[in-house]
Amino acid sequence: MLRPGEECILRIDPNLKRHLLDNYSIGEHELEMLVDDISEYWNRSVQDFVVQRHGELQRSGYSNADIFSRIEKELPQRRFAAPH
Repeated sequence: MLRPGEECILRIDPNLKRHLLDNYSIGEHELEMLVDDISEYWNRSVQDFVVQRHGELQRSGYSNADIFSRIEKELPQRRFAAPH
């Protein structure tokens, strides 16, 4: 279990790593980048998510009222890093 302020560092089991490399068109470097990206995803704070998601929806032409309504519905469906 993580303590507040600790980051989730995703470690990949060697057998899973071999399985992924053998079964998908991905190289070792790309797999490491993917694992890093997944780890970064799980370490995002609520604030980081809201800022990023707001920008995505704004660029798609949504109004602020629609954006915040949508984000409010999305938040309970997501997991975030524990607050520091």
